[in-house]
Amino acid sequence: HGCDPNCEAIEYDDGRVFICAKRTIRAGEELRYDYRLEYEGRMSRSVQRGFACRCGARCCRGTMLKAVPRRNKGARITSGNKKTVSRRQ
Repeated sequence: HGCDPNCEAIEYDDGRVFICAKRTIRAGEELRYDYRLEYEGRMSRSVQRGFACRCGARCCRGTMLKAVPRRNKGARITSGNKKTVSRRQ
């Protein structure tokens, strides 16, 4: 894993995965791609520690997990995955 990857994983419908270079990779350089793992359980501190990233990149997110979109204040998810926003007064 690396937050500043030099390659990317491309998944095909038949289950094959190809690792493709995003740029020229020098001989001896480690192949890194961003795992962007999805985790659907409760995000406890121990879970966060288990997915900690220490890649050392300047842009390191500190996690191998996919970034979770932040909700706007007042937003809530309703049935049918529709987003409704209520204004606070």
